[in-house]
Parts: sequence; structure tokens; C-alpha cells
Amino acid sequence: MPDGLAIDIGCGWAKRPGFIGVDKDAVPDVEHRVDVEREPLPFADRSVGTIFTSHCLEHLADHALIFHEMSRVAANGATLEIWTPYAWTDEAFIYTHRTFFTELHYLHPCVMFPDHWKDILGATWQLREFQFVVSEETLGDLARNGVSLDFALKYLKGVAVEFGTHLTIWHEPPAGEMPAPRRTFSTTRDGERRPIVPDAKVTRPAPVSASARGVPGWLARLGRRRT
Repeated sequence: MPDGLAIDIGCGWAKRPGFIGVDKDAVPDVEHRVDVEREPLPFADRSVGTIFTSHCLEHLADHALIFHEMSRVAANGATLEIWTPYAWTDEAFIYTHRTFFTELHYLHPCVMFPDHWKDILGATWQLREFQFVVSEETLGDLARNGVSLDFALKYLKGVAVEFGTHLTIWHEPPAGEMPAPRRTFSTTRDGERRPIVPDAKVTRPAPVSASARGVPGWLARLGRRRT
């Protein structure tokens, strides 16, 4: 982790211990009152080593300025940790939420089209890890129904309560190709992070044919009508 300030953007009443608080509202322990959609961050260029923001960005309609400002104040190699509700959960759609984040919001600028986004962001953002918070109850439900976490996150609703994106901001990127981002899950934000095993790497039993397991009566009758 590079030297520099540690800032918590949009901290509200829950500023991270040891961080400098930045928020639009005047609440206790906020050192800088800033409307990050319209005003620059009050820090010098490349002076910040750690940027943290939790449940702030989903309230914004325009992220261009704050993303560029994060890059401007970030030291080379600064860490950026972003937490938002995962788009495919009910929590994402409560009042005042305006943007519904998925992995593609970060894959697009960091992995798929980094050259296009470099000028927009003002730096190169390296995507290191997606971390999904999935409750023990949900993991148990998936296991009982034989559904993998990889499949559930791709296709089902209400699996991850929130997700964290762990990035590094580079003004002078290291030589060579960036490693692929990791996908992990934990039962709490600060809990043990375990890798999400892609379905392509999981050996599953062959599906049982309809004839082998029996066809419901209504479906059998429908089939006879069509033949």
C-alpha cells in the first residue's frame, strides 16, 4: 500500500476509523463537506494512498467527476475499495438509489476497454477482485437445491446482499499484462474470502432424462396431442 492519506468518500455517520471523511452533508466526524458530483476533492494531486467508499456511489447519477477526481488525488499504486448493493437484490432498488452496479460497470473500463477509459478516468484502473457478500442462509438454500454460487450470481436474484470491488489506480502502470480479477465470496464484509469456483471447472452428474425420472401426467397428455 503506498504512502499517503486515507479518505472515506460519502462516509455519512459511519466513517471508517483512521480515515478522513468526505460527505455532502454536515455530520459529525466529516472533515470535508463536498458535493462529489459537482465539486473536486479537497486534496492535492497524488496525495492519497487509500480510497474507500461504501454505499455512496449508488446514490449518484453522474460518476464522471468523482471517478476522475479519485484518479487525480490517488498516488501511483493507490488502493481503491468500492462497496455498493449488488444490482440483482432488493436492497439495490430502495429509495434514492440511482445506479445499479454489476461487475460490468468495472469490467468495461478496467478489462474490456481500458484504453478508451484511460482519459475519462485520468489513470489506469486495475481491477483486482470482486467480493460478494452472501449470507449463510442463502448459501445453505443454494446447497440444498443443488445450485452453484457461480450460477446463482449470474442468473438469480437476491443472492449477494452487497459486493465490493477492489482496485489499484496506476499513473505509471507496471510492465506486463494485468492479472485477471479474482471473484470471491464471504458471509460478512470482513469475513474470510473464498474463491468462487466457475461452473466450467465443476464436474456435475449428467442430467436425468424425462423418461428416466417420469413425466408428469399433464405433460405426457400434451405430448400425445401433438403427435
